[in-house]
Amino acid sequence: MPFIVFLVSMVLMVGGFVVTGYAFQAVGMEAVLFMVGFVMIMASIALPIEYGYRGNRTRG
Repeated sequence: MPFIVFLVSMVLMVGGFVVTGYAFQAVGMEAVLFMVGFVMIMASIALPIEYGYRGNRTRG
């Protein structure tokens, strides 16, 4: 399970970087793309904390 969480987290982080970087080139959708990329990066940080080894150890 931790390896799958790691892979999903990395995909989210790299995808968030790409979407956030693309926000600087898109005309008219800058704020939306930036916020989507920001949420993807934050999800990639929160996912291992909630569902990784540390999260499983603290739950019951």
